[in-house]
Amino acid sequence: ASESAAQDTQAQDGAGAAGEGDAAFYKGKIADILDLNLAAFHYIYKDIQVFIYDPLNVSRYQNAARGQINGFEFGAVLRATPDDAALYGAITLKDGKFGL
Repeated sequence: ASESAAQDTQAQDGAGAAGEGDAAFYKGKIADILDLNLAAFHYIYKDIQVFIYDPLNVSRYQNAARGQINGFEFGAVLRATPDDAALYGAITLKDGKFGL
């Protein structure tokens, strides 16, 4: 059995930043020994605050006009034996940007 979807999303974090974006995923079983999870996403946030780390001066929060996050996630489970011994692996790639 497998499951996949594409969705438009709207989100709001606890600080009041509003976001919208797209996400698509696939979750399924390839044969009896391999499970795959795939996801891709793109989010745009408006009216956010970012933390500026400055080791020589004072680190601070600063307003940013907008932010954008693009990413991809891949995960797999290989069931090597019938007694549920398994090998797990996952990787996430993200590219985040913000503008002041």
